[in-house]
Amino acid sequence: MAARVSIALSLGLIAGGAAPALAQDFCGGIGAMGLWANGTEAASDLSQSSAAFDLTGLGLSAGNQAVGLFTLSQPANVRLEAMGQGALDPVLDLYDETGRLILNDDDSGGNLAARGELDLAAGRYCVAVRNFSGMAGAVDLRIGLSNRDMALTMGLDGGTGSFAGVTPCTSDTSATPLGAVALSAEALGAGVSATHSVSEVPYYRFALSAPSAVTIQAMNETADPYIYLYGGDGRLLAENDDFRGLDSQIDMADPLPAGEYCIAMRALSDPDAPVTVSLQSYDPLRAMQQMYESLEASPPIGGGYPITDLGAISGQVVRDVSITGKAQWFLVSLPEDGLILVDAVAMGNSDPILALFDAVGRELAYNDDSGTGLDSQIAQPLGAGSYLVGLRQYDSNAGMVRLVMQRFVAVN
Repeated sequence: MAARVSIALSLGLIAGGAAPALAQDFCGGIGAMGLWANGTEAASDLSQSSAAFDLTGLGLSAGNQAVGLFTLSQPANVRLEAMGQGALDPVLDLYDETGRLILNDDDSGGNLAARGELDLAAGRYCVAVRNFSGMAGAVDLRIGLSNRDMALTMGLDGGTGSFAGVTPCTSDTSATPLGAVALSAEALGAGVSATHSVSEVPYYRFALSAPSAVTIQAMNETADPYIYLYGGDGRLLAENDDFRGLDSQIDMADPLPAGEYCIAMRALSDPDAPVTVSLQSYDPLRAMQQMYESLEASPPIGGGYPITDLGAISGQVVRDVSITGKAQWFLVSLPEDGLILVDAVAMGNSDPILALFDAVGRELAYNDDSGTGLDSQIAQPLGAGSYLVGLRQYDSNAGMVRLVMQRFVAVN
């Protein structure tokens, strides 16, 4: 196999050489953030390159994206792939020269990798890579021709098909109306919904008669829906996969302006399974309750959310707990400084997740699938005081878990 061409796709310097000049401001401003593949615009023509543009260990800083630029002097079918290192979950966004988002993908490469294959006209393009969680990490990226270059990822079906993520929804996209022509505050309060498979209805369109904060849900874990929200100009506003279990939810807490919007859908498992898509007013109290249920935040001690008080942990505490996708919370106290070891041992088909918070709501530890199985474990040094342990099932299915807590103290 011919050697791959290194792509300059970083917000810093290229290893082993001087950084090329920043690109001009195009792709709706994205281009100004990026660097040219292979060093210069003239050398970035993928259709004239002898091999794919490849970068190993692309660094992503927390909350930011890295942008690379490439050109095509003639039309081509291009494959874009991003494979995270460690637990990083990369997302790919591809923009044309005008700034129109023409590809968005997460997980189509299999094993959290992103992948897309699509026909592109001659022109200049910007590919942005970010981490789904917003955390820092490293990713391997490949931009190549589908009919020539070896794939970096295996794809959802082992690499035998094409992967295009979701085609962005524009004013020309055929979409099924969701609710009335222009939804009022009253209509959003009552909520509107529709149920279709993703293969039947991949797009829904709705309009707001006034600025509104909204919540969008896509429910059916069999389908494993992935949802995207686009503005009337075709720009991506938000996306979500696996908000709780395999269902998805988008919360737009800041009011969206009055106007038209579009919801795009993917099914990561079964595209023929019915998915219920709902739109309703954003409720901050409901959103906070959902955060408690999903382990994103701990409930306040003494508040309305149920908390089981296990008292002081002096040695070992064992409880068998029936769990679902909604978290249960346990209050424990340590009489002196030490280390707490918390194990959630799966029984049957359970898949538990653990989280540990201090008394004022700061997350101290989180774990899913410690070791090689589905059990979870947290080992955390703590000072004397009260702490909250959250436990839930990965999906919405009920299951049994043995919760074991042990405290260890230093020997003087």
